[in-house]
Amino acid sequence: MAVERLRDVRPAHGEQPLLNHSLPSEVPPAPPGDQVRRPARIMDDIAERLFGRRRTMRRDEVARLAHIELPLAQRLWRALGFQNVRADDTAFSETDLEALRHASGLLGHHQMDEETLVALARGIGVTTERMATWQAEIFIASIQEARRQGHSPQQSDLLGHGQGAETVSDRLTPGAVAASGAAIADLADDLEAVIGYAWRRHLAAALATLFADATSEEITEGVTRSVGFADMVSFTERVAHASDRDVARLVTRFEELAADVIARHGGRVVKTIGDEVLYQANDPRSALLIAHDLVHGAAGDRLLPPLRAGVATGRVLLRLGDVYGATVNRASRLTDRAPAGQILCDAATAEPLRENQAWRFVEGADAVLRGVGTVTPFHLVSVPPGASTRAPRPAWSDQ
Repeated sequence: MAVERLRDVRPAHGEQPLLNHSLPSEVPPAPPGDQVRRPARIMDDIAERLFGRRRTMRRDEVARLAHIELPLAQRLWRALGFQNVRADDTAFSETDLEALRHASGLLGHHQMDEETLVALARGIGVTTERMATWQAEIFIASIQEARRQGHSPQQSDLLGHGQGAETVSDRLTPGAVAASGAAIADLADDLEAVIGYAWRRHLAAALATLFADATSEEITEGVTRSVGFADMVSFTERVAHASDRDVARLVTRFEELAADVIARHGGRVVKTIGDEVLYQANDPRSALLIAHDLVHGAAGDRLLPPLRAGVATGRVLLRLGDVYGATVNRASRLTDRAPAGQILCDAATAEPLRENQAWRFVEGADAVLRGVGTVTPFHLVSVPPGASTRAPRPAWSDQ
């Protein structure tokens, strides 16, 4: 079954609207006697379990009670990634009011102005939307896998009765999403605690890195970082005739490998884009070890195709979690030039390590890289014994 188109649901004033004001378009009609509750009401019940409060306020009311101007409240709402709410929609609860009061309370503290607050809200919205979608998909996929393995008849009931489905979207029905949502709501408090913990740990690490940058003697714009790309070779051809489920397994496996290896060497995932990951590290050694373990980790996994990687070191601009500049472009072009299963880096990455003979490089001929200019590529041949921290080959690598 194809992914169902979403339509807008416009509840009358006084009704509790859906979280996103949308429902699958192919919702079966309720049987005579309304023995089955309306899908909108089911989703509202789940939202109420997540928030713990019923929705009783319109947008002007929640802004007034939070002592914040309505235009700013609307900017924050949109920055968080939520759809516009009509003036007469009863869309907000006491939970929304408390959050808006917290946001309003930030203004004026530590030189926090409206533009800074909106920028912070935008970052929160982008990351939490992706995280929430990711978590929901993982949960439903785990239930599907349990059904395929025949482990849990109770969980199987969440997925409908179709046979031979391949992906989450193949089998989604309003009932499946409702049942899964109810189960996720039971886990929300524990998940929220873990999310808060992880955020504080990452915030402390980010501040420590920025402090190191601030105490550096370098005075030019930006900061020095080693940046790396790694991508799956011939990904397009590999997935051209694969099922959606196989493509999802492949991408998930790649993201798992990248996240694990990059974290173990103290790097940071900047972003993943399908068949490619962009990461940064504080020094050339860490960046090359990440590239090494990624390439060799994929080589030992029967599900993954060969990887290739490129690493460059130099000044970069950091903005809202992303990295920019000529160093990033250089790493990208080196990746494009690298053969399958190999790692190329620039001189700024290789030179600090060549003094240690355990690091082996082969210097290549100068190459003109598109949009970058002339670069001398270095092929990483080997790393010092014991430097790699590649995890043992997972038991699922043969699956």
